[in-house]
Amino acid sequence: RSGLETDRLAVTFNKMSEALEGYERERRAMVADIAHELRTPLTALQMRLEALQDGLVPLTEGQVEHLLRQTGLLSRLVEDLRTLSLADAGRLTLHKQPTDLSELAAEVLEGFAERARQGGVALTLSAEPVTLAVDQTRLMQVLGNLLDNALRATPAGGEVRLRVEPDAAGGGVRLEVLDSGPGIPAGDLPGLFERFTQGKDVKGASGLGLAIVETLVRLHGGRVRAANRAGGGALFRVSLPG
Repeated sequence: RSGLETDRLAVTFNKMSEALEGYERERRAMVADIAHELRTPLTALQMRLEALQDGLVPLTEGQVEHLLRQTGLLSRLVEDLRTLSLADAGRLTLHKQPTDLSELAAEVLEGFAERARQGGVALTLSAEPVTLAVDQTRLMQVLGNLLDNALRATPAGGEVRLRVEPDAAGGGVRLEVLDSGPGIPAGDLPGLFERFTQGKDVKGASGLGLAIVETLVRLHGGRVRAANRAGGGALFRVSLPG
């Protein structure tokens, strides 16, 4: 009997060691990804400032706007990393209150109206009044990230649609963001919500937006899925329990 217990202990210890090694590999990979994501805008910012200092380029309004975009990307990346770090540490708490999600969706959409207009993209809302206890700030962050990605993917003349409707099957709420962009490459779908796998080649994206969406939806007890639409474009569906 003691031999069997020793064998079981050895198996358990080996599994624990393998798990710890896996966590360490993931930690090192994430640190390397973070360093890469920070280095790119920092390098661009430094080079532009040095060029201005040396008089190689004039200090124009366009140059100032470029610098502001770079610092904005850095600020967004740092805040995204903070959100995920708090979630990993179990310190990201939700402050839920009964909320009409149709009104919340309209408020989020309004924040993207001018950007959509300038990009020639039709931005529409289809929402039924439905009340659910949610963290308003965090759910607005979820919808904001999804709309931001959809607008980046949709060319002029296209459409981005936000839908809010009761989930008859689950008794909760379903939120959907649909676009008429090129869709999601099939090979990207399995790891789409992993950190730094999305947004690497998208100008102005931190690569953490969808990871944050998945984390915040999960904290609400829901789930998020991505798919390609039959008629073209991408569909992101957030299902929240009642």
